[in-house]
Amino acid sequence: MSRLAENCSVSSSNYATIALSRGVSGSRDLSTAVPKLKRDTPQKHLHNAGRNHFQGVTTTSQAALTILKDGVRRFGPSAGSEHMLRAEVAAAEDAIRTGLYSVWRNEHLIGKTKNGKLFRTNNGVEITDYHECFRIGPSSRCFCGHPYRAHPLPIVKAAQSDGEPGTRPAPPRFPPPCSECRCSEYRFIPDHPDAIAEPWLSRRAGFDVTAWAAKCKCKHTHLTHDANPPHRCRERGCGCSCYASTWECLVCDGKWQDHMTIVESTAERCWLGKRCCAVYYQAMKLHGACVPLADPAVEKAATEGTKFMARAFMLYALQLVARRALGPSLSPMPEQIDKALRRGVPLRSLDVSGDLRPPAYEFNPMLVLQFANLLDSVISSPTAAPSREDRTAFLRLLSEAAGCDNGASILAVAKKYKELADSLLDAVHPVLLSMYRRKLDSYRGGPHKDSQHRLALAIEGGAMRGCVTAGMAVALHHMGYADTFDAVFGSSAGSLIGAYFISRQLPYEGTQIYYDWLPFMGKKFLDLKRIGRGLGLGFLLDGDIIDFLINKLGKPLLNLDVLLKDIVQEKQPLDWDKFKANDSWQPLKVVTSGLCSQRAIVLDSKHGNIRDLPSLMACVRASMLLPGLAGPVVHLPIYPESTNLTPHYLPLITPSALPRFAPQAPCGFVSEPLADALLYEPVPFRSAIADGYDQVLVLRSRPDGKRVGRLGGIEAAVENRLARRFFAGKHKLRHVYEYMKQRQHRIRYMKDMLMLNEATNRHIKLQVAGLDGVEKEGHAFAVALDPSTAEIARISMTRKHILEGVRAGFARLYDVIVPDPQKRGRGYEEALKVFPTNLPGVTEAFTSSTSSVSSFPLVPPLFDDSSEVTTDPKELEDYVIRAAARERERRNLLANDANS
Repeated sequence: MSRLAENCSVSSSNYATIALSRGVSGSRDLSTAVPKLKRDTPQKHLHNAGRNHFQGVTTTSQAALTILKDGVRRFGPSAGSEHMLRAEVAAAEDAIRTGLYSVWRNEHLIGKTKNGKLFRTNNGVEITDYHECFRIGPSSRCFCGHPYRAHPLPIVKAAQSDGEPGTRPAPPRFPPPCSECRCSEYRFIPDHPDAIAEPWLSRRAGFDVTAWAAKCKCKHTHLTHDANPPHRCRERGCGCSCYASTWECLVCDGKWQDHMTIVESTAERCWLGKRCCAVYYQAMKLHGACVPLADPAVEKAATEGTKFMARAFMLYALQLVARRALGPSLSPMPEQIDKALRRGVPLRSLDVSGDLRPPAYEFNPMLVLQFANLLDSVISSPTAAPSREDRTAFLRLLSEAAGCDNGASILAVAKKYKELADSLLDAVHPVLLSMYRRKLDSYRGGPHKDSQHRLALAIEGGAMRGCVTAGMAVALHHMGYADTFDAVFGSSAGSLIGAYFISRQLPYEGTQIYYDWLPFMGKKFLDLKRIGRGLGLGFLLDGDIIDFLINKLGKPLLNLDVLLKDIVQEKQPLDWDKFKANDSWQPLKVVTSGLCSQRAIVLDSKHGNIRDLPSLMACVRASMLLPGLAGPVVHLPIYPESTNLTPHYLPLITPSALPRFAPQAPCGFVSEPLADALLYEPVPFRSAIADGYDQVLVLRSRPDGKRVGRLGGIEAAVENRLARRFFAGKHKLRHVYEYMKQRQHRIRYMKDMLMLNEATNRHIKLQVAGLDGVEKEGHAFAVALDPSTAEIARISMTRKHILEGVRAGFARLYDVIVPDPQKRGRGYEEALKVFPTNLPGVTEAFTSSTSSVSSFPLVPPLFDDSSEVTTDPKELEDYVIRAAARERERRNLLANDANS
């Protein structure tokens, strides 16, 4: 395909041909609208290029970029390009924070002025100019398959200014070895097909981008080659002696072997005249958020010659087909999904991905809240101050600011300061603000809960992907926010995480179930051969004829008895006494799906559903019972206080759970059949708001930005077959099968994701129908992994991958929740303190004759930021004034960018 040159120029006629062949909307008349022009030749009139009208002198490159920008505005960015841009932003943030700039550059130089190389001088010294293609961030992939964060650099920031003035600083050494394998040096390799100019791969039905790896000329991926040079292929029978890419770099058209990874300090880059510090962003970073390519600042960077950005524009234009069904909006909302479906657009054609943005303010809300409390003690509530001495000192400070001891003047100054503090706190999400306020109250020994709001924690499951939310729950406990919540809502695997969160068996007892016990149980818990019975193939796959003749439903693919009985009640039991004590003031709300009422049902101790550990595990089973994979549906007993369940006169044991020739069990009043929460409420924030909790912190297990809704080919056929046999065949619930056949559960998940992103980014309230039929509203703040993080498979059973998912969830929540902006980006370091690389497993102790099963690693000290909380009124005043000035500058910059 036609590539962009160094000055961001491209033949408009060639682009028109590409756009027409790709089917980009609005480009049908481009072949006639854009004349054939010489490269970068000024043209006086260029009309009707992609719906726009241009006048004056333009160049070919400017005209092509204008066409591309128009397409981006109308259809939005593609997921592949967003992945690359977010990775570049993360790399820039990490480089500016550490002072070490890791780049992937082409050793074949971009100019030919001296011996085929481009040279320039600095202080009389000739410098070779290399072409930097990609920035390297914490999640960038190495040739060995591990991220850059697994290659720790021992270079400190103090070494950036070494060397005498006018002399070249001593460069740092090459990238370090890997801490998880025998890789001797970090060597960057692209982790997305869009980075090698193959965007069509990610649009294939059923294509897993997270499992993609760049291939060698021998047709094997880099993961099958040795991590160290010459990178021989390890596949049996392959005679490949070194890795040689058949693909080309998106930026420079060079091969992988033409590049090298290099690390430079700030001092060296400044001496070489390269971009560093704030300029290193190249307009792709805008106060903590990744800017969409329709932003004027990014367009300016592209037209000024940022080659990577211009190539990103090209990829955006070539991949717009996947976004056409959603209309022209850059941030599709749930009503747009309904509109597309009403037009007859199939669900598999929808390409929906989130745009969750982390906090962008640059001040510590805890300090501003302290200042606001002192102001409240003067204006309205004398008890708001930590102590009488603090209030007296603050009154003295206000009198000095007012210039007199007059009460009216002091009150006027206090109100002005209060307006200033409130304007700062407006930038903080209300959910985070309540968490900070409650934690601040606990520091001074006061009540840790406010009466104005009810704060809930909502935990998403996702089978083995729940290890991510388990890591987030550990981070909340580690940072001291466990006691700030009034209730915990859990769906699917999130209900089990919530149970261990309430019993405070963290950080190890709850998470070890994921990364230790379940992989240790292996096929006792997950046996893929059993899927044959779920698909209606009898014993053809597992060969278990006896089970086929005796068991109606067949052995489940996921044996929940191993998890909920053998592990949670015996080998690593939940502490029921601690759970019961904490559940009295912080109740667990287990969300499941009612298959007759076709709605989400909340189970808790208030309604008698949770009475002891076995009944708790029965509720958890009802919440995580995957249809067709985890056994028969669940019927719970009915008690007088169980008003949340509708009694049904049904067999006490569901017929599908009985042997094939056994008589039907006696009937009685039990609950309706229950199954996994993914059917009607995969993310349990709706039930929380409907139950009266007006502020909800939502922990999501799926990385935001990953495409949702696309399911086709074999995967869709398997899901449809499982649902038909399980619901329509075995349990006579054909209406539930029709619900899944129409992919309504996936549509619900897409809508919930978009609603949560809007509520998080824009601080808007969500409206939900309450349990009493009255509409209720509340704020929700979602925390999810960024799209550069690999998604954990729902049936992953590898301890290494699961443990990395726990660390990733811990790091993400830490970076989002930590109030001090200077500590953002250190989440993975904190995660390694809690979950180090040499973390022993509880199964090792269990299988050892000399160790006790209860021997857990030493729990690291909890994260303590109380030392940063000051009560000096003068220090708080100075901090708030400086923070207000910075925040005002940030908001003015955002407003100017929006107006431009």
